[in-house]
Amino acid sequence: IAEFFGVSRREQVLLTPGCTSALAVGIGDALIPSGKRVLTSQWEHHALHRPLLNLASNGIRVEHIPPKRTELTRGQVSSIDLNWLEHALSDQDVGLVAITAACNVTGELLPYEDVVRIAHHHGAMVLIDAAQIVGWLKLDLPQLGADMVAFGGHKALQGPWGIGGLYLSDNAQMACASAVCELPA
Repeated sequence: IAEFFGVSRREQVLLTPGCTSALAVGIGDALIPSGKRVLTSQWEHHALHRPLLNLASNGIRVEHIPPKRTELTRGQVSSIDLNWLEHALSDQDVGLVAITAACNVTGELLPYEDVVRIAHHHGAMVLIDAAQIVGWLKLDLPQLGADMVAFGGHKALQGPWGIGGLYLSDNAQMACASAVCELPA
C-alpha cells in the first residue's frame, strides 16, 4: 500500500477498517489545542463531519469555508472560496483544515492541492479525505504534501469492504506521531 501511494516508509501508513475509521483517527488524534479553529468545506461526507462535531464539543471551533460565486459559471457556485480560506488562515488560529478531495454526491473535485499549499503557508495542518479519488487519480501522497490523507479500498480500487488507511506525513502533529506506536510493556 505504501509503495502504491509513493510512500517510502511504510510506518507512515496506518491500516484501518475503512476511510471512516481513518478520518476518525486522524481528526481525533490530531494535536489541536483548545481555542483553535478547524476549517472544513460544506461538501463533506458524514464520516468527516461527525468527528469534527466531537472536536467542537471540546472547545475547538469548526467553521465552513463558503462556496464562491464566479462570473465564469454565471452565478453558479464553485466548491470553495480560496480567498476566504486565505483570509481565515491569516489569523494564525487554525489548527487543521479538513476537506474532501471530491464530493461524494456530485463528484466535483475540490481544489485540494491549492488548499494544502495555502494552509501550509499559514502553518495549519491539512487532512484530505481521498475516499472518492483513490483509484481514479494517481496519488503520490508525499508529493501531495497533506499532513494526513484518509482513504478506503472498496471504491475505485475495488478491494473488499473493511480496508482503509491513514497516511501520516513527517509533519503531522498527532497524539501518536507514528502509525506504529510503542505500547507499554
